[in-house]
Amino acid sequence: MIIIDTDILSMFAKADALDLLLKFTGKAQIGMTPAIADEVLVPLQYGYDFPLQILAQIPIIPISASVGEASVQLQLETAKLGRGEREAIAFCQVEKVLFATNDAIARKF
Repeated sequence: MIIIDTDILSMFAKADALDLLLKFTGKAQIGMTPAIADEVLVPLQYGYDFPLQILAQIPIIPISASVGEASVQLQLETAKLGRGEREAIAFCQVEKVLFATNDAIARKF
């Protein structure tokens, strides 16, 4: 499984190319955490509709209590990560899956 960050999902959706991402990774192989889904929704408030494509095609993977705890621990360790990145990194560490992001700070983790 690969957790995909907001920026990557948004870029593919804006280019109307989510199908390419799904073909490349396999639909069953990718997902987003609830915090990433929250970030994806923000542009809807400004009249953009590309988030609807993302929500329709990319599954939201629920997080466990241990992932929530790991996310809080990351928040205590660094204020440089956004909520979506923290939750995704925590999820990937606990569940031993990959994280795709173009965020330089998040990649260091």
